[in-house]
Amino acid sequence: MPLKSIVIALLFLSACKSTEPPKFYPSPLDLEAVAQAKPKPTAAILTDPKANDMYNHEVEAWGDRIHAAGLRLCRFYQNLGQVVDCGQVPASQASEVPVPTP
Repeated sequence: MPLKSIVIALLFLSACKSTEPPKFYPSPLDLEAVAQAKPKPTAAILTDPKANDMYNHEVEAWGDRIHAAGLRLCRFYQNLGQVVDCGQVPASQASEVPVPTP
């Protein structure tokens, strides 16, 4: 009789397990953006002002993408109830929609 009770209890316990994945995940685009490597400088930036300007632009754009994705991830975790400080950012600087990275 105890074996039958154990089997029934195990059946009830296995029925409680949810096989449904969580419904909320951070955006994969944001995760990819924060993992994106910094642009590599070339030797041309030492002698060519145009190459130097292009490199500086690439680094600035990279930093802006990382920052925006980090803010969206921060707000995502705030909405889940995590106690995190995302700081104050003007609405014009923080896009709500992830942007694909080049």
